[in-house]
Amino acid sequence: MIILTTIFFSKENVCETKRHIKEFPPVPGYINMMGPYIKSVKPGGDIQAISFFEFDESRLAEAREFISDRMMAYHNLINMTYSVDLWFDLGDTMKMIGLEEGQYVPS
Repeated sequence: MIILTTIFFSKENVCETKRHIKEFPPVPGYINMMGPYIKSVKPGGDIQAISFFEFDESRLAEAREFISDRMMAYHNLINMTYSVDLWFDLGDTMKMIGLEEGQYVPS
């Protein structure tokens, strides 16, 4: 399972954003974090960065709490917004809709 976080900030708060990132607690061993990656820089200096947090479905509650706490650090920054999205793999999605691997689905 993956949680994708996206942060949007202006060039004016790049240094402040970087300082906050350095103060984050270490990522727990059950989460594989990739990023942050800069996705885009728009005219005027708006910056979009993404991070991926991969973990086993059984740790969803813990992972959500860790990531929520992490994102709370951005609340006090001016011109900063973020989003958090949960992504499911095909196996998780099949379970959610009641299908099993190899099950025939009539059209």
